Amino acid sequence: MIPKKSIRRSFTRLYIAWQAIRHGLTTPDTIPASGGHAGNRSLAPYMKYGYVPDEDGPTSNALEYAFDDWMAAQFAKALGKSDDYAYFQKRSENYRNTFDPATKHMRRKHRDGTFVADFDPFYFGCDGGWTGSGYMEGNAWLYTFYVPHEVPALVQRMGQDTFNERLEEGFRLNRVDMGNQAAIHLDKQYHGGKIFEIETLNSGPKNVYIQSATLNGKPLNQPFFEAQRINKRRKVGL
Repeated sequence: MIPKKSIRRSFTRLYIAWQAIRHGLTTPDTIPASGGHAGNRSLAPYMKYGYVPDEDGPTSNALEYAFDDWMAAQFAKALGKSDDYAYFQKRSENYRNTFDPATKHMRRKHRDGTFVADFDPFYFGCDGGWTGSGYMEGNAWLYTFYVPHEVPALVQRMGQDTFNERLEEGFRLNRVDMGNQAAIHLDKQYHGGKIFEIETLNSGPKNVYIQSATLNGKPLNQPFFEAQRINKRRKVGL
């Protein structure tokens, strides 16, 4: 049995951690006397506009902040803080404010709500350094997929065919840099678009060993199969 004192200490630490997280996600950055920035430098415009305008910083920051908001919402929910949960859950939808239905990309946007002209989804980086407008270590093509907390909603906005075709093309043409944190989730989205079904027959406490296996109704006589064989809907029977 865990001592009550240890439980109280654990909860106290969780609430202290929550207060720090909430402060970081609701307090605009400051410039200390020593220089640099303390906090998220694009947070103030993000909170005001629901996105990061091109005049105030990278569009990619808005997408990262939205994911931060979603994670904060889950923490708040676990702690029973319903008001904080609702607030951050709603803010986690801010990625939608940079989505352009016409091009189906997350685009740079001005303070007045208009998208930046001369759009190139493959234009890489930020103008004038890493704090400038644009996409940090990426481009619009890449950051359009940066909605790891609402993938089904993103697929609905892009359209399933467009979503899948872009991912297929991206991996085929090496547009996905798996060494960059903005892209490391794309392999899961890529495989997540496929349906892989496993069906077991007569399984139970006394039937724990596999007697035979099939792949799409055909005998599978080896304990493995090639990855390319699950590019479409596949069903394994055991």
